[in-house]
Amino acid sequence: MRTILAKLCTALLVAAASPGAVLAADLPVAPPSPMMRSGADAPNIVPFAQTFSLGTLSLGFESVTLKDMRAKLGSGIIDSLGDGGERIEWLCYDLPGARLWLTEELSEISEVTMMKRSKAAPVSSHCPALPAKFHSVKVDGYLTLGTSRADLIQRLGQPARQAGDWLTFHRTSSTKGDEYNELVIRLDNGKVAALWAKRLTTY
Repeated sequence: MRTILAKLCTALLVAAASPGAVLAADLPVAPPSPMMRSGADAPNIVPFAQTFSLGTLSLGFESVTLKDMRAKLGSGIIDSLGDGGERIEWLCYDLPGARLWLTEELSEISEVTMMKRSKAAPVSSHCPALPAKFHSVKVDGYLTLGTSRADLIQRLGQPARQAGDWLTFHRTSSTKGDEYNELVIRLDNGKVAALWAKRLTTY
């Protein structure tokens, strides 16, 4: 991921220095990386990162490609960075007060990232406005921006790791292949301000 972010920074510098270069806001907006990852301190038992929904559109992690998702939502630009095992592809959307990324790995969407976004933040043609009927974005039917820390822990139990306003959860299962689930949360005043939810299965 560091290599990917380094390439993105280089692209921004080149664009800014080039005559007639496009504005930075017209460049791809890569999914941000969380400040901490779950590690393997204390795995969780309760399943999570199984489904995600946008309005009435409900889907399972690893059940739909970015191309199919773009068709369902009616718009979007599929961007990518990196090569080989470091390559990631994503769709980015803006919704009122937030930004959403859907990231594809191993040919299907495996990660949902969402965080609060200030009104003053620059817009990007690579993150079009999400149609109003899809504005209610949730993971597992309940988790979204504004979910309280108390509600999260009541549902999932204590986090695997925590530091300040950051919480991480992780779980593995071998029921159908080797399934790895990760949830990273950043809180603001005790409520979710950013989330990274991931499920990745290998066979």
